[in-house]
Amino acid sequence: MRTHGSLAIALVAACAGCTAAGGAATSETPAIANAANAAGYPEGLLVGPFCSGTLVAPRVALTAGHCQGLATNVTAPNAGGETAAVTSSQTFYGGDAATSHDVAILFLDPPIELAQYPTLASAPAAPGTSVVEIGRTDDGQLTSSLWETTDAVTILGSGSALGFPYNYEAQPDVSEDGDSGGAVMIAGTHELVALVDTDTIEQGISEPEPIDLFASVDQLHDAI
Repeated sequence: MRTHGSLAIALVAACAGCTAAGGAATSETPAIANAANAAGYPEGLLVGPFCSGTLVAPRVALTAGHCQGLATNVTAPNAGGETAAVTSSQTFYGGDAATSHDVAILFLDPPIELAQYPTLASAPAAPGTSVVEIGRTDDGQLTSSLWETTDAVTILGSGSALGFPYNYEAQPDVSEDGDSGGAVMIAGTHELVALVDTDTIEQGISEPEPIDLFASVDQLHDAI
């Protein structure tokens, strides 16, 4: 968490949380939030070499659709370091977050057993909702741990006005390379409302302050 960068991997296009080739995170904006180890989120996942994700059932995980091509395995660092192979996947992503849901479902083997799994939001998060982002990057460094935002991140509403009807707008923009596909939870809960996706910087949209664009989960609740 803390800064935001762009992607230079063709397989992972239009990404708010991926790394540049070679694994080095880029930094385009100053640090605007703090991060703490996300030990309280055992469902959090490292997905492949560059992305993040969330376990939603023993054999099922979610990540960003643009991470699908690199999602060969997952690790749950806060669930005993359990690992699983991605045996198959399904994506709703058509190559552009403005015209499709940037979400992928990963099917795992072996299962990763938790005492409890997060709930999936079935209705839109109201403007003003406080959320926590979870991802694998801390202050520009791609890590093998997961981090959570400790400063308030607020959903502003639908991204439709910016041309992203499948996303939420949120501020401040604190996701960075490697966080793509990471969970966006309602603060103080394990209710998954969205995934880290892209932002106005990467999309070339000029705003007084950068706006995060989270891929909403409620729109896909029944399909998932």
